[in-house]
Amino acid sequence: MFGKNAQVQQVNDMEYGKNKNEERVFIAKNVENNSKIPAEASLQLVVPIVLQLKVGTLVMVRKNLMASLVKTNSQIKLSNGTRGIVVGFDANKVLVELSDEQQVLIAPTVFELFLRAAVWAVQPRRLCPASGVTSPSLPGTRARGP
Repeated sequence: MFGKNAQVQQVNDMEYGKNKNEERVFIAKNVENNSKIPAEASLQLVVPIVLQLKVGTLVMVRKNLMASLVKTNSQIKLSNGTRGIVVGFDANKVLVELSDEQQVLIAPTVFELFLRAAVWAVQPRRLCPASGVTSPSLPGTRARGP
C-alpha cells in the first residue's frame, strides 16, 4: 500500500514490464469529428486517453455497460468496478475473464465529457477502455495520460 499515486504507478509499470505478452494500445478520440482529446480533458476522464493492455493484465470496468458472454453469445450487464483479467483480443474488443470464470467481450463505449461548455464524446480508437475498461491502480497494468 502506498500513499502517493506516483508510487503506485511505479510498481504498476514495473509489473506491467514483466508481462512479455503482446501489447495493444488504445487511444481515445472525439467520436463527433474523430479529433484528439484535448490534454486538459484528461483530468476529467475516468479512463486514460492512452490505454495499454496485454493478455494477463488486470482490468476494472469504469462504467456500467453491456458485454457479450462468449459461451452463449448473450448480453450481460457489467457494473462499474467489475474486475477481470484480459485473456485476449478480438478486433476492437477486449476478451476479459471475470472472477466467476465467465468470459466476456467488451466493445468500445462512449464517455461524455463536458469541457468549456462543449460536450465531448470519448471513444477509444481500437477499444475502450475505453470500452469502459481501465486499470490505473491495479498491479501489472499501465495507463498513461496525454
